[in-house]
Amino acid sequence: MRRKSMDVKDIQLKLIEKREDEPLKMVRKITYGSLYIFEAADFRTGKWRFRIQKEDSSNTVVVTAQECPSGELYARLTGKSSVYTPTKDGLHLYTPLRIAHFKDGVLKRKFINKISEAPKYVRAYRVVPYENVKEKVAPQRRAKLVVLVGHEDFESMLRLFIAENAWPVLEREGSND
Repeated sequence: MRRKSMDVKDIQLKLIEKREDEPLKMVRKITYGSLYIFEAADFRTGKWRFRIQKEDSSNTVVVTAQECPSGELYARLTGKSSVYTPTKDGLHLYTPLRIAHFKDGVLKRKFINKISEAPKYVRAYRVVPYENVKEKVAPQRRAKLVVLVGHEDFESMLRLFIAENAWPVLEREGSND
């Protein structure tokens, strides 16, 4: 079935489980925070299951694809994560804007320099330069873009994961368009 427009809001999400004061494995250490399990139903790709870990001490959030739809592309996304870090002013969380693509048969995620390089459905998010969110920016991150979300906006984080990682590859392969 063809669909005229793609909108990340069409991805349906359901919170399955929430646990507070949970021990979490975050970037090579054990810490405490909240654990959320979500299911997502996407009209283009199928059903997903995500784990979201929110660390209490730093407010860092890690979104991990636990279960993905069947198929080779999605098997490569199982276990992949996106990390959301507080901005320098502490008002939002940010993650680098990276769009998935295949290079030499390997699934890669390319950092985006210009908003025009991002698919239209990703441009709906608040996108700003790295320099706006971090005090010290590594030279390789200068002129790169990040996406801003609210501290508890888990739905936007999940939808962005699918839009950045699954949809661009499908689009270039010509599937479901």
